[in-house]
Amino acid sequence: MEAEKFSYYGPANLETVFSGTFDIYRRHFGWLFFITFLALLLSLPAVSHYSIGNMSALYDIENNDLSKLAEIYKNAGILVLVSLVIQTFIHLFVVNYVFHKESGSEAGLGTILAQTVGRFLLPGMIVMVIVIMAFTVGTVLGLLALIIGSLFALLFLATVFFPVLPVLVVERTGIFRTIGRSFRLVMNDFWHTLGYILLFLLFYIMASMILSTLTMIPYAGRFIREIFTAMSQPAPDSSGILSFMTNPVYLGLNSLVSALITPLMPIFSLLIYFRLRYLDDEKQKRSQTTMEHPEDDTRDLLQ
Repeated sequence: MEAEKFSYYGPANLETVFSGTFDIYRRHFGWLFFITFLALLLSLPAVSHYSIGNMSALYDIENNDLSKLAEIYKNAGILVLVSLVIQTFIHLFVVNYVFHKESGSEAGLGTILAQTVGRFLLPGMIVMVIVIMAFTVGTVLGLLALIIGSLFALLFLATVFFPVLPVLVVERTGIFRTIGRSFRLVMNDFWHTLGYILLFLLFYIMASMILSTLTMIPYAGRFIREIFTAMSQPAPDSSGILSFMTNPVYLGLNSLVSALITPLMPIFSLLIYFRLRYLDDEKQKRSQTTMEHPEDDTRDLLQ
């Protein structure tokens, strides 16, 4: 498929990108929500099991049993891996699905799912691991310049890597070319891109906090009771305070609510990519025109 066929390929401002994100989500809400919810639901057994294991190990450490420290690292590592696989899959699927449907492709859901898993998931995970490593190195180096340097490093890396998965899906480049291409596209219009991303993240975080609060309302009474119970014990046990978060009902409800907002991020990243792609294409066309007709520039200079 050609990028030019995508419905939002072209000049775009802040309003276009934001309204386009919600418009696309509204048109394709059914499958985007269902597949996202299903993916989050499939991760529940691992999340529940290893979260309970970590809470139990934390209680043992509070009671000076440091032998459980290795178990905490193991459980945390497995949770990070599960989260990486699920979130990368969701992002790739949403980007791939929207790109197909908004470009006039007749590919069905099964084809798009198979392509997402078979063609993009492994490279996407490798790209994300490299991105995470870059964030880690950037944060550490930034700390050498105190907190401000670390913050700048995080903002810079978050911006240049923001459209990296859309680049992988749309342009189907290799892993390192994908990362390089994302960097070059963003650097063509870094400050506008940074502003768009910060505004969207502000909205996304606020919406996530509101939805998370709503899912906790049924458990508010239990949460408060657990706090008072832990405080009243001679040897406080904090493991029970957040134990409701491993409850399958809570996890299912949280997955349902999360699935409502999660697809917005990959859709927004796709529109950011196409905005940058259009700007880069126009830049390449102007360069090509200059190379083919250098006398035009000479004439302009003499006038």
